[in-house]
Amino acid sequence: MKRILYIFLFCISTSPAFSQVTIICPDVVDAVSMKAVNGKVIYGHEGALQWEYELWATDGTAAGTGLVKDINPNYAGDLFCWATSSRTDGLQYENYVFKDRLYFFADDGVHGKELWKSDATNAGTNMFYEFNSGMMGWDFTNNKVPTFCEMNNLLYMNAGNLANGNELWLTDGSTAGTSQVIDLYPGTESSNPSFLTVYNGKLYFAATDGTHGWELFCSDGTAGGTQLVKDMIPGARGIFDDGTGFTCINPHFTNSGGYLYFHGDDAGGIGPAQKHWWRTDGTDAGTFRIETTLYPWDEDNVATDMNGVFYFASYDAGFGAELWKSDGSVAGTTQIIMNNGLTVRPAMMSLGNYVYFNGADNDSTGLAISDGTTAGSSMAWGMQDVAPFFVNRPQIINDNMFFAMSWYPDGGMDMINRLVQTNGTRSGTIIYPLAQPRSKLIPLGNDFIFFGADTIEVFQDPYATFLFKLHPDSLPGGIGVGINETKNIKTISCYPNPASDRITISSNGFDLRGSTMNIYDVTGKNIYSKKIGVDNYSNVDIEIPASISNGIYVVEVSNSNQCLNDRLVIQRN
Repeated sequence: MKRILYIFLFCISTSPAFSQVTIICPDVVDAVSMKAVNGKVIYGHEGALQWEYELWATDGTAAGTGLVKDINPNYAGDLFCWATSSRTDGLQYENYVFKDRLYFFADDGVHGKELWKSDATNAGTNMFYEFNSGMMGWDFTNNKVPTFCEMNNLLYMNAGNLANGNELWLTDGSTAGTSQVIDLYPGTESSNPSFLTVYNGKLYFAATDGTHGWELFCSDGTAGGTQLVKDMIPGARGIFDDGTGFTCINPHFTNSGGYLYFHGDDAGGIGPAQKHWWRTDGTDAGTFRIETTLYPWDEDNVATDMNGVFYFASYDAGFGAELWKSDGSVAGTTQIIMNNGLTVRPAMMSLGNYVYFNGADNDSTGLAISDGTTAGSSMAWGMQDVAPFFVNRPQIINDNMFFAMSWYPDGGMDMINRLVQTNGTRSGTIIYPLAQPRSKLIPLGNDFIFFGADTIEVFQDPYATFLFKLHPDSLPGGIGVGINETKNIKTISCYPNPASDRITISSNGFDLRGSTMNIYDVTGKNIYSKKIGVDNYSNVDIEIPASISNGIYVVEVSNSNQCLNDRLVIQRN
């Protein structure tokens, strides 16, 4: 029996799943900026002008959603958001929550772009630190984009002024406790420390000191304790150079098994991609390349740790990416050979004794699983004859996996997205049907807040977006349960669609006999139920009650083992 995750794409495990996702209010949101602060979710709200953002917050209700503070009353956009940066690999700005306060950059029209702090109230939202006096504010030339990282109860950031350039700074949350750690690139030039991460009690980051190029540095938070880890490519380029000299590649830092793994470009950003996986233990001798023949996948969620073993996706000379694992040594970096042509695409996540990833084999695309062995690696659930299938924005919350599942139905051009929660068991998988998520979930009390499109509304207005609240099911942790793999997709379909007074429900591989048919409206209310007769194996005719008015509905057919659904449009003359 294969140990794999079994997901019913078209199954809503219980009818309450309809009502567990509710719309808070219509909104257009900078999804990356969403953070939980002081009992609210604070975010960048897009105003009348595209990519012009103000600071808003929600408590999970429509009445409790609104402007936190108009930081610059004379201008439509106050916040420095991802949409106002170039958003390349080296430019991934996110604001940060430290000691229950949001730290972010904003422009009040007087001081320029400076560092602000907010507790999600108007009175508690104020400029925190002014790096450059006057209206110029912080220097954002040459792709200097702020990033944050917390270590030892201090918040570290790349920030700067005209005198010293963009350097490593820290704060304890007070103005007096905010200072530059070191002028790593002396003078007005910038070391531009990027992709800050914590490893083995120190801060690690990519930076350039003007002598060694873009290399790996570490810091204990003091000037004397900030040093080059290793000069991997001697000269002006460095292992992280992207070829411009201004920004670095994304190292994809990953802690695993006592080592820090990262991408390095052996050509220093010159010519064809020469990226490989490296590892470090913080010493010169312990920093080396673990492979020389692969082409690592350069996207988010390309690597993960499982029980001290490093797993990553890479190409070799063949077609498609493979799953590899490493114990930190060259000899211990090996490919996990998988059956049926199974290949790997991001996103990767680990839970329990398994790595989950976006996979594709000779038959389908979908969610795949591996325990690190050939026998324990397979397609968890696949969509036959559908390409591509995506697993996006994976999260592990309370021993459950949450992710956005995306695919193109019926070979069409319009992508469908659904929010999935699973603990890895057949009974513990829920697909929430009434929202198409476009952000990660932000925990708020016992609920989650997220941004996306409404499943029903998207057919009427594809540009309509909303803030949503999810009240998730309480699923016990249960990853790794052995369940038989199923390749066949069981579906139902309703026709004609739109319909007026009658429909035929047709099944593909699903036994309709003795099932129950329910019709739900857009709020999740069950408005009609009917028991299907014992003679109806694959087709059944249903008369639509006259009391059901024109609109969009969900038809669900369920038995004791499974439930499937299809969208139905009722349109009477």
